[in-house]
Amino acid sequence: NIAQIVQILVKQFADKDVVLANKLFKQTRQENIEIEVPNSYKIKMVSTILRICSLNNYANVPDFDWYLAVLSDLCVISQDLNDEAIGLQLGAELRNIMVKVPSMRETCISTIVGLVSNNDICRQLPMVFKECLWCIGEYPSPISNGDDIIKLITRQRRLTPEVQQIAAQALIKIFSSWCNTNGNVPINDVKHTIQELISFFESL
Repeated sequence: NIAQIVQILVKQFADKDVVLANKLFKQTRQENIEIEVPNSYKIKMVSTILRICSLNNYANVPDFDWYLAVLSDLCVISQDLNDEAIGLQLGAELRNIMVKVPSMRETCISTIVGLVSNNDICRQLPMVFKECLWCIGEYPSPISNGDDIIKLITRQRRLTPEVQQIAAQALIKIFSSWCNTNGNVPINDVKHTIQELISFFESL
């Protein structure tokens, strides 16, 4: 029943929850009461979801497609929490699925590309962005549009040095895979992408 449990927990992330007063206080008159959900509670819920899903080497996860969707949703709803530890946990889970579940790598890369394309997540969850870059760099073969991914990464601004270090390695690996996997890449596209890379590295 882990999917139902996680669904209930994720619903807790609404900024305000509404309950009926007569159910809480046994009043005769029904009245809706808004309850603010504090960030500290939301942070605890994300951590709890990750812990129960990864318990015993993912023994409770019935479907890794479902779990990847959960991780993607958690990244989106966690971007305003400003909690570095949650970013580390979410990034680590994405990396672990990529490494431990080879059959899910193509789906995982698709999920990760979606996250990398989200500027808010890149800016507010840098540790998630860092692990996404590592995954794309280590397993770039499912990506057919490597030039587009390179543009997405090189045009990110205000990357922390820790993220830049991973990006520098990932970009070369993505470029190499893109050129070698797709034998019919137009030479002008290659030249343009190389210029994108040179500009990025010169900025460092």
